[in-house]
Amino acid sequence: MTEEYCVSIIIPSFQRREKVFRFLTFIEQEVVTRNICNCINDFEIRILEYYDSKNELLDEKINELIQHINKVNKIIFHEKSNVKCLYQRLSLLVNNSKFNSILICGDDDLPCITNALSLNKIRFLKGHKCICGSLLNIRGFKKDSLFIDSRERLITNFRISFEDPLQRVINYFALNSIGCSSISYSICDKNLLKYIFDILNTNSEKLFYGGAEFIIQMLTLLKSKVVFSCLPLILRDFTYINYEYEEKREAKADDKFPYYGEFAINVCKDEINKLYPNLDIKTICKLLKNLILQSQQVADSFHMYRDCINPNKVFKKQNYNNSKQTLINAYQAWKDTELLCFGDSFRKLYSSNKINIAND
Repeated sequence: MTEEYCVSIIIPSFQRREKVFRFLTFIEQEVVTRNICNCINDFEIRILEYYDSKNELLDEKINELIQHINKVNKIIFHEKSNVKCLYQRLSLLVNNSKFNSILICGDDDLPCITNALSLNKIRFLKGHKCICGSLLNIRGFKKDSLFIDSRERLITNFRISFEDPLQRVINYFALNSIGCSSISYSICDKNLLKYIFDILNTNSEKLFYGGAEFIIQMLTLLKSKVVFSCLPLILRDFTYINYEYEEKREAKADDKFPYYGEFAINVCKDEINKLYPNLDIKTICKLLKNLILQSQQVADSFHMYRDCINPNKVFKKQNYNNSKQTLINAYQAWKDTELLCFGDSFRKLYSSNKINIAND
């Protein structure tokens, strides 16, 4: 594969070494099963951690995994950072990435690497700066199967290809509220990400994570047509066991724009104004307010409808290409690291209603 189709997978992690261990366990499974042997030179993985670990056994296991994976193929770039700011760590990873196509993962995400490479080729051939694959939410597993909840990602195989940037914005946020993939989980052009994270990094103290996601989606849509695909791109940890609420997650209810925060909305307002200098500022503010209100109302209605859907039927209707081995490897990594990641709480992962993926 030519370098223009190659992908840099970047992962910022903050004080969650057990999740990094699970990720590395998954990558080792992908290597051992030769699931990625044909594309081993077409991607890189960069992990930038902030941690102060006191778990010597965990540190030793992680170092052993890195050495083993790198002995087989040089695909892990593991760095320790003293930078706490998420956006600064992301900026460092983006700036140091080898390739011009970047997939951002959380430390609790497992990437479908072969699908990422296929999607990126489509993105490049279409001349777009961003392509989104399907997110599969893992809620744990039982016996020999992963439990994947597919209800949230019902809208796939469409394009936000309007020439007018605001048309792209309006159409996307309507579709996003009824289940299409988030632009935050995508393969994106490096220069576009540099532009976005420069804004986020410079203003990190004023931003909430919900607002930052809104900025990422808005700026991506304003600057590029976007392709969406049903191919799985990321297996996302959706268990929420021992979930700790972060104050930076969302703006307070008394903010002018709850959840997103007024500052994030003002950033988007200024970016729209750059593209539409003749558009009245009040009109832009009204558009953003209506966009948020509409999305919330549609989402509330859709959630009632979504809960009536059989996710198993939805899942089986979608074309997941050559991802069976990846799902098996994800299951194995999950199983091998569950106690470390969840402790005694792992029992809550089990339920009687599971979707059998690994043995399909």
